[in-house]
Amino acid sequence: MRRARTAARSQGNRRSIGAAVRQLRMAPPSLAVLAVVALVAGATAAPAQGAKRKVPFGFFGTVVPPEMFPVRESVLTKQFALMARSGVESVRLTFDWGSLEPQPGVYQLADVDKLVRSASRARLQIVLNVSGTPCWASSAPFDPECRRFPPADSHMPRFAALMRTLVQRYGSRGSFWARSRAVRRNPIVYWQLWNEQTAPWHWRAARWASGYTRLLKLAYPAIKRADRSARVIAGSLVANGANYNQWTAARDLYRAGARKYFDAIAVHPFTNDPKSVARTAWQTTEILRRVRAVMNAAGDRRKPILVTEITWPAGKGKVPRQARFYMEVTAKGQAQRMRAAFYRLVAWRKRLRLTHVQWYTWGTGYDPVGPETVMLFRYSGLTRMRGESFKPLPILKTYAAIAARFEGCRKHSDARRCR
Repeated sequence: MRRARTAARSQGNRRSIGAAVRQLRMAPPSLAVLAVVALVAGATAAPAQGAKRKVPFGFFGTVVPPEMFPVRESVLTKQFALMARSGVESVRLTFDWGSLEPQPGVYQLADVDKLVRSASRARLQIVLNVSGTPCWASSAPFDPECRRFPPADSHMPRFAALMRTLVQRYGSRGSFWARSRAVRRNPIVYWQLWNEQTAPWHWRAARWASGYTRLLKLAYPAIKRADRSARVIAGSLVANGANYNQWTAARDLYRAGARKYFDAIAVHPFTNDPKSVARTAWQTTEILRRVRAVMNAAGDRRKPILVTEITWPAGKGKVPRQARFYMEVTAKGQAQRMRAAFYRLVAWRKRLRLTHVQWYTWGTGYDPVGPETVMLFRYSGLTRMRGESFKPLPILKTYAAIAARFEGCRKHSDARRCR
């Protein structure tokens, strides 16, 4: 997680997952349990080389951690090629608004250029996320945690202007592609506005939905005017304790009048049952099913859901007690949950209108470093990252096998080609 994300994870987040999970304590139907068990058992079968594809392009994805942003482009290019060979077809790039616009109207896009070039060489689909309020735009500019507060109303047009600039540069008619002739065109279609705005570690306001909707109302038309083919993703809904979950957040979003200002909703269905892999997988789809029910009731049956973060960190027994919060598992438990969840999510894909599932994250240090509120997540990477060194871990083999099964083949370093 990037420095800003690290700062943003509040102490309350540590208990939010466990509290939210307790709302899903009802036992899954016995048939659902049997289905998951059968799917998990089938996961060890040989990948279906050349078999029929069962998911849309981009369904299998990963999050590129901001710790990778300073890495040299040659190293990044090799990592994106490894992603493609491992079945990754989409990547989520999350940038701080403040890093892109350190002063009003002053843009710094060198890191975006580098990441987009590297991902495009592997022809990976890009979901570009912008989040985090710079202090100069914050509604609490002098607060030590100014980044956690929503933008002041007077600065929301600046966010819309930034998004328009990014779309004009990297979208379907983007100037970036005309200048970067050595890189194959790979226009960005998916634009995700904010990250986990439903919780105070990223949007500290008593009522988040009204302010976030004001932001959408400005940014959505700005993006669409720049590129009609662009798809605007409404943030990412995450639970915040026992009394505020993803489907309640979706209901609040619609009540605030946001329906006309997004094309899809992102959800982070973090959950875990320490005693049951099958129940964990069931809880994951149950969160999404309840969000889907809210969307359908609001008349948005056709709009898709994206899971832009899903993970189970393999940090059990490796982080201090105060850094644990219900999601810690062993390496074996991590692989079991990944397998069960992906199989179940594929099975439910059409009913949920689910288009993307992106593992958090590609590379982490696998060491107990940093604030206790984020330390556990350093055990979630598909590779172990130390500076510019990346070591593929066994969990990456698990991911690649699952992806090959549902994509129909093992992949080339070009994500759109089979070997």
